Amino acid sequence: MKPNESGFTLVELMVASFITMIIMGACAASLILMLRNVDATQKRLSESHDAQMTAAYFANDVQSSDLQSASPRGIQSATLSCATAETTPLATFTSTTDSGVITTKYLLKTVGVGVNAERQLQRTQGAEKQVLAHRVKPCTGATDTAVTITTATATGPNHYLLTVNDIDGLTYRVTGEKRVR
Repeated sequence: MKPNESGFTLVELMVASFITMIIMGACAASLILMLRNVDATQKRLSESHDAQMTAAYFANDVQSSDLQSASPRGIQSATLSCATAETTPLATFTSTTDSGVITTKYLLKTVGVGVNAERQLQRTQGAEKQVLAHRVKPCTGATDTAVTITTATATGPNHYLLTVNDIDGLTYRVTGEKRVR
């Protein structure tokens, strides 16, 4: 090589290319891992939000429901068949306030069509509607067991248990205690 020629040898270029490929491969792997975790984290946050919303509303609805002879402790609960799950309220809570009687219903509804369809647990009170749980498990068999409301007799006669099962296998339970007047 002549003294005034400068540059890199072929070996130096190959070593630099190899090191660059190793660094780029590690960056690509970490990016892919991060993107996978973003979806899983977003799903967990959504499920956590649903559980918090359900807990906040259910406990208050049970607590404020009236004592009525027609429906024990002011709460009517139904065991739903797959055929009637979309039209029959899962539970109806009634409460009396200074402004009148308030009826709150818990319903299972399918929103959207085809691959975009989503089953939801909804709470309605008059014209207001809140979605308490998204991605509720679809109905299989004769009885719909995706969402249930039962009397939690083990903890007392005025305790109610709401159980929600989603399509990913997550199950959460929320309790509410009826005020005794």
